[in-house]
Amino acid sequence: MAQVKPDPSRPSGEHDSMAGYWRAVRALEDGIRGLRAGGREYLPEFQSESRAEYERRLSTSRVTMLWSDILDALVAKPFAEPVSHDELSGQLNDFVSDVDLMGTPLTAFAEQVFRAAIADGLAWILTDFSGSTVGMTLDQERTSGARPFWQFIRADRVLAVEMSRVAGRDVITDVRIAYNDTVHDSTEFTESVRSRVLRMFTAGDTVHFQWWDSNVGTTAANWYVSSEGVLNGIDEIPLTRVAFGRERGAMSVNPPLRDALELQLALYRDETALEEAKVYTAFAMLAANGLDPATGDDGEPIELIVGPRKVLYGTTNAEGTGGGSWAYIEPSGSSLTFLAARIDKTISDIRELGKQPLSLTPGITVVSSAYAAAKTHSAVASWAVILEHGLSRAIGHVQKWFNLPVESAGLTVYKDFDVGLGDSSGFEQVLSMGRGTADAEPFISRDAVVDEAKRRGILSPNYDGEADLARIDYRRPEEGDG
Repeated sequence: MAQVKPDPSRPSGEHDSMAGYWRAVRALEDGIRGLRAGGREYLPEFQSESRAEYERRLSTSRVTMLWSDILDALVAKPFAEPVSHDELSGQLNDFVSDVDLMGTPLTAFAEQVFRAAIADGLAWILTDFSGSTVGMTLDQERTSGARPFWQFIRADRVLAVEMSRVAGRDVITDVRIAYNDTVHDSTEFTESVRSRVLRMFTAGDTVHFQWWDSNVGTTAANWYVSSEGVLNGIDEIPLTRVAFGRERGAMSVNPPLRDALELQLALYRDETALEEAKVYTAFAMLAANGLDPATGDDGEPIELIVGPRKVLYGTTNAEGTGGGSWAYIEPSGSSLTFLAARIDKTISDIRELGKQPLSLTPGITVVSSAYAAAKTHSAVASWAVILEHGLSRAIGHVQKWFNLPVESAGLTVYKDFDVGLGDSSGFEQVLSMGRGTADAEPFISRDAVVDEAKRRGILSPNYDGEADLARIDYRRPEEGDG
């Protein structure tokens, strides 16, 4: 039996179980171009449809992209305010101002992770270290100018994860992460893609790493270890998982927007079908009744030109009898009506699945709107808590490398938001509490009312209550003015 060479790029079964969903997410993130690039995976071919006809239909496909709007709206909620933290030491303070060595501050990085975890179901934060530290001691690393930084890892790049229970909690003991690096040839002025895999695994309290490289343009049989070593100052693999979907395994989850994604793909197929149906049903066709087509010298029918200021004649046959007529046939538009109604229903369903009160169809009851808002607030707030814990754990990896006590940095993700932006039904109660009555003082202050209005999005976050009061006082007539 031939020996099978190692292939670290081979994904695990868990990865394979999620791969189709993650491909669909990437396609939706790229809009109509991504869906068209997916071809038959998202727009099936009709039976007996020619390749040319399918390509034409694919090129004219269309979609109203609601899934991305839902994602944008949900991501915006916890980041109406920046991620806050306690006063940090100089090293950590410098770190949170540039967490990835690309100038990205903590809040912007956290937003990327939050977005990916909603879309994919989970995301990862890898604490890496700048500079070449292979063979160095921890002290040498620290004096060499190396410093920890975070890498944001999308779910589909993590090929395999093994976890074990250590001291009462689940920890990662083996992981493989895929990288595609662009290799530039400054002599030939060309570039190519080099596939690499980072493997990290633990042996006792020691974390080992291996970089596996493949020769450009070759098969998986040519994978080899290009460098390896140990991570100093870290007693666990510095990879943090942020998962929002219902977990079925380390990598396998039920993403929160899966149903909305499925409906978005259905909407793509229906809107494309409506576009195609218009070609066949929305335009009248000219019919020649009782007429033989005029032919050219080659025996083929001569193309007719129709339109304004053109005359078409009905001819007789060779015996001088017969003749015919021209008439327009207007196909029924019932299929267009059916598809349009189905599309409207799908759009409504997507918006409701996205739990955005502002996007719900007109006529929804106040009770239903309030219920949807409460559910969305609850879900997004819980995700914000999960993100907060993930960031804190990743900060712990940084603290270990800096030889600082692993303690809470007081990271706080904003959770005091209201998803029902602009909803005034509940705000009426807030106003009544702030007005008071002739017999009773107000229950809450004007500032409290203003804060609640800003939280609900009724007032701009930049609204300045004191400046506005000054303008009101300026307009008020002085006592004694006539």
